[in-house]
Amino acid sequence: MVKPIVRKVILCSAMFCVLPFVGLSQNLSSIRGVVIDSKNSDPIPFATVALKSRYFGVITNEDGSFTLPISISDTVRQFEISCLGYESRVVNIQGIETDKLLTYRLKPILYDIEEVRVIAEKQRAKSAAEIVSKAVKSINSNYPNFPFLLDGYYRDYLKVDKGFYREYLKIDDGYVNMYEALVQLQDNGFNTVEKEETSIGLLYGTYNKLFPVDTNLITNYNENKIVPYGETGYNGGNELYFLLIHNPIRNYLDSSFAFIKRIQYEFLTDHQFTLLGKEFIDSVLCYKIGISYPESENLKSENPQYSTGSASSVGGAAGSRSNYKATGYIFIQADNFRIHNLSYQVYYQKLRLWGLNVSYKDVAGVFYLNYLSFNNLIEEATYLDEHYFYLKKSLVDKVNKRLTLFFNNPIDVKSVKNQRSFRLKFDGNRLRVSQVAAGGKYVQLSIGNFNETLDYMESQDSDRLDIVIKKIRDIYGNKIDDIKTVRSYQYREFFVSNASTHFDSIPKNQLLDRNKSIFLDLNTKQVLPDSLKFNSPLIGKD
Repeated sequence: MVKPIVRKVILCSAMFCVLPFVGLSQNLSSIRGVVIDSKNSDPIPFATVALKSRYFGVITNEDGSFTLPISISDTVRQFEISCLGYESRVVNIQGIETDKLLTYRLKPILYDIEEVRVIAEKQRAKSAAEIVSKAVKSINSNYPNFPFLLDGYYRDYLKVDKGFYREYLKIDDGYVNMYEALVQLQDNGFNTVEKEETSIGLLYGTYNKLFPVDTNLITNYNENKIVPYGETGYNGGNELYFLLIHNPIRNYLDSSFAFIKRIQYEFLTDHQFTLLGKEFIDSVLCYKIGISYPESENLKSENPQYSTGSASSVGGAAGSRSNYKATGYIFIQADNFRIHNLSYQVYYQKLRLWGLNVSYKDVAGVFYLNYLSFNNLIEEATYLDEHYFYLKKSLVDKVNKRLTLFFNNPIDVKSVKNQRSFRLKFDGNRLRVSQVAAGGKYVQLSIGNFNETLDYMESQDSDRLDIVIKKIRDIYGNKIDDIKTVRSYQYREFFVSNASTHFDSIPKNQLLDRNKSIFLDLNTKQVLPDSLKFNSPLIGKD
């Protein structure tokens, strides 16, 4: 008798409930490590690392890294590493060199594919597109349509070009403006529009002192900050609110971001779906379906270049949407078509523009948000003196019949070749520059028709003087008034630790302004006490 070949398949998911901070006492130390797959050495993100028998722990970052603070006086001498799809591992704390980066390997759990097949055969065969269509059109019935409160940990930070910051800010990594907080989201239910109905409360918030803060990079969208190769209809600076409006499942009644847009319409018509298999998540069978964004001639939706919602869309000078690519996957429960996880990334040619990762979890029969992240490429002007050369002020010298121009940086004297670098007008009348003298941070211009023009100028008449400067540089090589930009990725993450339906409304003094940066809202909020510690991304320390 020929026996059937039983194949093995590895299942893994990041869907679990976590507590992303640790209560601490004094005499603090920490265990630092990276969790990886024992088979292929890939990092394992979103694994739980917790003190054994204690509800204190952290979650691993996207690169599998973690920092677990411990107390020397703590009686718990073990911690446990766990992740869905892997065997848990218990580690003895005794003997570990604290603050040294260590590697921990988890073994994948293998499931018998024959078991998966038997369960799957009970379901009527559907195409991938039919499964996705059924899932997104069932959002209203599969998620809570009543008020609920989510408690969780939120963080956002910038990862800026390393070369730029190493050279000018004298730091060794690109992490900047790391903000961490305990927040509450008061949601009136999926039958409401989140961007209009959901309230955001800040319990505790703090800057992470391990990372630099550059206030020049704290600004609103569409002011000093743009989305390259795209655009956003949001003009505020609250990154947590920006994160929430980019959740296409919660915002299924509205447009989220390109190219998902409205998940019940353009998402279905503008994408191709491929059934990749069936996997168990939290002991329930789910379809794993691949998502791809096809060529532009296959698109069926109207207005293919711009989305209509508050979030990110393509546009501007990027040109045809055929230059864009989007990939991802979606996990959908086989028996009731609940969406467990959606991961989606958008690229312009080979450049990553933005990406989403959202997961939901069953809590007492209700599907609540478990984890939400959204990151996107941004471009901001930098006004550091080393990068920006500009005129600071001008001074009229009536005794010597000169106009002196003062700059922020020392001038490259060789770049000041002649009078044609300066075009000056007073009350619309052109000033004749007869001589130029440059040195240090100033330029002196002798004015040939001074008596007929500037001699009548008073200190309060500065708006009557028009100064245009061309082709001069500072000693750093910057052209005058040439504002440079720095590109970075803005990361935002929200980890839910508790969901409840019986709650008090968030007090008004804890509510966040949806348009104001949380950084700038700190003066009215409580600062995170030293007894709480967040898990921050590794910054290349040994």
